[in-house]
Amino acid sequence: MVLGTVSVFYFALPRIPFAHGQIPWPPLVITEVMYDPAGEDSILVSGRPQSRQWIEIYNQSSLPITILGGIGEEVWTFLDSTGTHFFAKTPARGTLTIAPQEYIVLAGDAYVFQQEYPWYTGTVIDVRMELQHQYDFVQIKNDRGEVMAQALWSYNIGGQGNGKTLEFYSRDDVRESVLIGGTPGQPNIPQNPTPLVSSPSPLVPRETITTEPYPHPLSVGKVIINELLPGNEYAPGWIELRNLEPYPVDIQGWKIKNLEKSFLIPTTTVVNAYEFLVIDTVQPSASGDVVQLYNNQGVLLFEVEYRTPIPGSWSVARFPAGWAITTTPTKSRDNTFSVPKTPIKSPIITETHPTTYPTSTLLSQLSADELPMVHAFITALGGTVLFIIIKRKVIL
Repeated sequence: MVLGTVSVFYFALPRIPFAHGQIPWPPLVITEVMYDPAGEDSILVSGRPQSRQWIEIYNQSSLPITILGGIGEEVWTFLDSTGTHFFAKTPARGTLTIAPQEYIVLAGDAYVFQQEYPWYTGTVIDVRMELQHQYDFVQIKNDRGEVMAQALWSYNIGGQGNGKTLEFYSRDDVRESVLIGGTPGQPNIPQNPTPLVSSPSPLVPRETITTEPYPHPLSVGKVIINELLPGNEYAPGWIELRNLEPYPVDIQGWKIKNLEKSFLIPTTTVVNAYEFLVIDTVQPSASGDVVQLYNNQGVLLFEVEYRTPIPGSWSVARFPAGWAITTTPTKSRDNTFSVPKTPIKSPIITETHPTTYPTSTLLSQLSADELPMVHAFITALGGTVLFIIIKRKVIL
């Protein structure tokens, strides 16, 4: 698509059915935008201007999607033409988990929004936003930088200073709302579509646009080893896993293994979005160990090796900057680094996690002369693909 003189681009996918065990990608849809409220964009609260702008999003998947709020590296972000902004760590109302087919509101100021929409009882999350009146482009990204929803609009469709919103029905169908104030938390009210009138649009780099569906089977997702506590004579040890996905992952049939023992994870074992699972049937060794996580196809997903002896009641934990030995184990909670009185010098801890992508996605990136060799290799393996390395491309 060439960006030129058009009225609107809408890149979030429409609400369409999808196969059992999969979610459409992106799973969230921007369904309504109040970009230019009647009067001023902000009002004074305790002497400070607070935004009246807001955006409604909808979970079109069959799975709950959890937003990771707060400020940092591994959190969700909201991008508009003024920059990157963060979600509040705690919503003003509701939770950070969006149920299937649920609407929530992202508000420039949640207090102001609740004052202007006292009848709205759904989730409201504070997100700084400075939506422009002429046109704007917004994206919602998860903690891994993947686009979860996005939209681009232009003023000539409507909603400019008249108290109405823009309602998104599909990628090509955006209309001014029938009602003053819009319908936050409720399905949009259809009307005859507003004719699309040619107008200048902002220049948005084409490579930032993600429109292809990316299905995530429920049994596939980034689940990692997050903390290890070696057992001792006073208490048993444990291995903590964490789901880094915004949706639940079913890990039945997966395997956790160390140098001494292997444990097959039983059926109906689901790790919720960003949540933890503690396994105590495999005891990490205090003298050093290699702990591995395999999926139900026997593919190694994650490995941690530590060669440094771990003192009693201390744990080996994963942090954004890497692994460390801490005196404060945090079972089923975010890891906490506590410096021991006698620090361990240069602990040797290494992490290995092969990058996993759907095979079909990476095959589509190969050239015509590479494909026959890849398919021949897959056939020789009986259809089981491990690692194929061609011209420095790694394919799972």
